[in-house]
This record gives sequence, structure tokens and C-alpha cells, in this order.
Amino acid sequence: LRRSPRALVALGAGVATVLATSYATAGGAGIVALARRGRSPSWNTPWQLLVPVLGRLPSWLPLAAFLLAAVVTARLLRDRTRGPVWLGPALAVCTAWVVTTPIYYPWYEALVLPLVALAPASRLDWVQLTRALVATVGCLPGLAVRFGGTWLRSGPLPYVVPGALLMLGVLLLFVRRPRRRFRVPA
Repeated sequence: LRRSPRALVALGAGVATVLATSYATAGGAGIVALARRGRSPSWNTPWQLLVPVLGRLPSWLPLAAFLLAAVVTARLLRDRTRGPVWLGPALAVCTAWVVTTPIYYPWYEALVLPLVALAPASRLDWVQLTRALVATVGCLPGLAVRFGGTWLRSGPLPYVVPGALLMLGVLLLFVRRPRRRFRVPA
């Protein structure tokens, strides 16, 4: 795509077509839901940690998430993965989106896990699986029913899952895929 502006335009047109078709199929309700949800992140996203500091989430949150996703993608693209040419960029973009999105649920990890399975084994696999585990345990439906909603929303408890996801997201940026050194046979 870097060498062919025509391919980049075709990709952009394809993405726009899929989005327009999806929102046309969903109707006005999909657009209204997107507009209402724009500045209110999920309770378990690391962005939720800004609420005690700022009082409420800023209007620039979607832009900040997008820019952070671009930075995370660029960082993850520095690590080359063996395998198909598309695997490295797909893994970098999907991981960056899952780590930085303001609207986050554990099932979003399903976007990344198949790509992790296709990539060569590395330490990043365990960090990604741990992210999925932390998010899933934090969203177990029985948790709120069994312990009561007020128990989960008081004290430091509401910040455990977002804090753990933030730490694991930062860890994803600093754990590098091991570079294999190939020796030339003598």
C-alpha cells in the first residue's frame, strides 16, 4: 500500500462502503447509539481511570484514543513477525485498537486471539491472553449479582480491572518479540 496510492484509495473506498452499508442496514438507531456512546467509555477500559482525575471524560477522548492507537500500531509494527506478509500489520492494528479503544469488552479480544494463534510463539502471547483473562473475569455476569452492584462500585475495586488492563497494555509495548538469529552453516 505504501507504493501504490491507487491501492490505498481502493482500500479507503472499500472501508467506506462497508461502513456506509452497515450503518444503512442498522438504520438511524445505529448512528444514534454511536453518537450517544462516543464520550462515555466502558467501565472496564483504562480510559475510565481519567474520571477521578478530570471529573468527567473530555470531549477529545475519541481523538486521543485514535492518536494513541496510531502510536501503538507504529510501535508494534517495528517488531517483524514471521509468516504471511499481512500478519504483522493485522496483528499490530488489531492489538492497538483493542488496547486503546474507549469502548471495550472482553469479547473484543476475539479480534486479536486468532492472529496471535497464527503468529510464531512469543512472550506477547501470554500478555495478550492475560489481558483477555483479566477482562473476562471482570465482566463475569454473576459477579455483580452475587456480590451486589454497590460492592463492585465502591472503593478501589472499580479501578482494579482498568488498572490491570492499563499495566498489561503498557507491558505489550515493552515486551519485544525475540529475534531469531540464523547461523550460516559452515
